[in-house]
Amino acid sequence: MKILSVGKSMNLESLSSVEFGDKDGLRVMMFENQMQHQLFFDTLADQNVISAFYPLGDAEFTDLDDWLLMHWNQHFSLADLLSLPSPFELIDTDWNQEDDFNDWIQQHLLIHQSIIARLGL
Repeated sequence: MKILSVGKSMNLESLSSVEFGDKDGLRVMMFENQMQHQLFFDTLADQNVISAFYPLGDAEFTDLDDWLLMHWNQHFSLADLLSLPSPFELIDTDWNQEDDFNDWIQQHLLIHQSIIARLGL
């Protein structure tokens, strides 16, 4: 599969700067995350490669487990298509625990950086 750069910019700072308990920051992170996943999907679709895509922009703060599962499924699909390591770090987490949340944010950033590099974005 040949991947072409589409020349889009992404705000990785929004993915990594959210602090535990900051709902406004989390909303910003989730919005940027959705935009990046849309770009990943569109970039692959331009190559006639279809990956899993879920509505990651819609999350209920009272039940983030569903969002985390959908998000992990999307990353699992991308990892498989792009021959990247499985994103197991994203599934086993408790966002009610500050250490788990912070670890997830950092691992998620690294995973996005790997996808961006692989796609040439």
